[in-house]
Amino acid sequence: MLHAVFGFSYTRTATIVGRSESVCRQLRSRAHRHVGTGRPRSEADRLSYARCESGSTVVVA
Repeated sequence: MLHAVFGFSYTRTATIVGRSESVCRQLRSRAHRHVGTGRPRSEADRLSYARCESGSTVVVA
């Protein structure tokens, strides 16, 4: 995200997240492939989905 959205170099991104530059490149590659498939990472169970739709789920930041 830091590279794609904010244009940070992989070197700067690596410093911020405490990982190597090559790991940051690999993470970006995997995320890009995943998003390209158009599939959700996981399926929410029906109850969780219903709670989100009804607004009865509380999100704590």
